[in-house]
Amino acid sequence: MAKKVDQRNDVSTADTQFVVDKGKLELRMSRVFNAPAKTLWRAHVDPKAIEKWWGPRRFTTEVEKFDLRVGGQWRFINKDAEGNRHVFYGEFREIVEPEKIDWTFTYEPYPDQVSEETVRFEELPGAKTRLSAVSRFPSIEALEGMTQGGMEEGARETWDRLAELTEKK
Repeated sequence: MAKKVDQRNDVSTADTQFVVDKGKLELRMSRVFNAPAKTLWRAHVDPKAIEKWWGPRRFTTEVEKFDLRVGGQWRFINKDAEGNRHVFYGEFREIVEPEKIDWTFTYEPYPDQVSEETVRFEELPGAKTRLSAVSRFPSIEALEGMTQGGMEEGARETWDRLAELTEKK
């Protein structure tokens, strides 16, 4: 797979694979990061780190709640320059350090459209990690609403920011 160079930060990043499977009501993302799994894990479980990479660049992220335990709640707020807020929240369902996080995911304007997401951290040779996320949606409307709302662009940019934070320079 071809590499892209982000000229703003001189960071080499691999392409993020993004696949929508309407038949399974799933969205799958995958990317190989030039960082060990434990580094990516820490970036996912440290609220201060999450605020540095989660969401598109045009937003700031506030981690309002982050109780990393089965049954614990999380809540992130994206804010734009005009003060508009986009709130996301959920509950941790399974945590296997440093291999897997399974949580529910809800965008506040649509509280009945709860998706389930599993994030996996697969250690690869050479201190690299394959990060994969599978989101399962409750309906085709929920899946299409997320994808038509710019999720792919935002998710790719989010993982670019994660690479900038975690990869060796």
